[in-house]
Amino acid sequence: MCPAALKAVIFDFDDTLVDTYAFFCHQLHQTLIELYGPDYDHNYMVTAEMFYNQNMPFVEIFKKTFGENSGKTLRGYREKSSSAQYQAKPGMLDFVNILVQQNIDRLILSNRTKLIKYRLTQAGFDPCQFRIFHAENKKPHPHAYAEVFKCLKHLGIKAEETIIIGNHPDDFLALPDLYKAESLFIALPINHQARKNFQKINEKAQQKIQVYNHISELSNIYGRIF
Repeated sequence: MCPAALKAVIFDFDDTLVDTYAFFCHQLHQTLIELYGPDYDHNYMVTAEMFYNQNMPFVEIFKKTFGENSGKTLRGYREKSSSAQYQAKPGMLDFVNILVQQNIDRLILSNRTKLIKYRLTQAGFDPCQFRIFHAENKKPHPHAYAEVFKCLKHLGIKAEETIIIGNHPDDFLALPDLYKAESLFIALPINHQARKNFQKINEKAQQKIQVYNHISELSNIYGRIF
């Protein structure tokens, strides 16, 4: 994709714009200490992190990890984390500012939008700089992006003028074939397994996925990114 042709960037939210994984692990650890003491069973953390990395909804993570104690633990987590600070992923604030300066549309698709404006503000973003869409169908459902692409069509923005940025293979797999073929997908994998899965998709289907550790690495390719 020629940077000059770029008109829109679609972001996943968790672990793409903000560091939700680090937030989740820290807040869950603190919650378990408060509820069960410092000697709580640390297999809880291992199991919860495993389900998190499978892109599982939060409620399901707690149900599968804590069983009959899931309600109590989830309530404790929510109370503990409600006012805790989210952090932007490395380089994302600068990247978004460049997009704003160049009048490139910025869209977010997430299945967790209840507190998204508050969390964006915490992390240093201006929520007014994004078009925010709730994914009624969780990725990788083939209709997950439906409202986003309806918006792009209304704006007259084509697939080849669009970049999609996500951290999990589901963010890519949910895309219609047109966007898989014509858009640029930038992967910021949450962990080593996600990186391997992205690489497998690239090798097997010859897709155009560019994989990076964080968004700042694009400055080495495109100068001031775009």
